[in-house]
Amino acid sequence: MAARHLRYRENHRILIEGMERLGFVCLLNPSVRSPIITAVYNPPHPDYDFKRFYEALKTRGYVIYPAK
Repeated sequence: MAARHLRYRENHRILIEGMERLGFVCLLNPSVRSPIITAVYNPPHPDYDFKRFYEALKTRGYVIYPAK
């Protein structure tokens, strides 16, 4: 389980760095984030379309939950 947790933490780090490069901002402070579930604000960009983003991820095998 320890190795799995380390793998999840590293995957989370990579995910957050990539999402931030795309203009997303994490909802939670780094001290309380989980490597299992990640919450981000939608980027404040006029060309951002959640549905298009969701579908593009889905076609690549990723599932995200559009929380309200």
